[in-house]
Amino acid sequence: IEAAIVDGAGPFQVFFKIKVPQISGTIVVVWTTITLVVLKIFDIVFAMTNGQWQTQVLANYMFDKLFRSNNWGVGSASAMVIMLLVLPIPMTSGSKTVGVMWSQAICSNRAVRP
Repeated sequence: IEAAIVDGAGPFQVFFKIKVPQISGTIVVVWTTITLVVLKIFDIVFAMTNGQWQTQVLANYMFDKLFRSNNWGVGSASAMVIMLLVLPIPMTSGSKTVGVMWSQAICSNRAVRP
């Protein structure tokens, strides 16, 4: 850090080019954990409040539209939104080789071999 400051790097450059790459692994783990916990909140909200009292989360909204309102289009669209929110997590938080293997398999339409 001191060398970057001596070379003329500003505080933003020091932060984004030196400090953030050093803690990027921690950022990914915390981001993954928080995202998965938020998306798993369905059972707690459903058991405690049943979606009443402004406790509607995305998973409860999907359940309500699919099974209570029989609005399959909106329920399926919200399920796709949840899937699109969850899908990048295993691709970014796993090891670099697993992410590369999955991206190569998706791009080339071949089976993934470990």
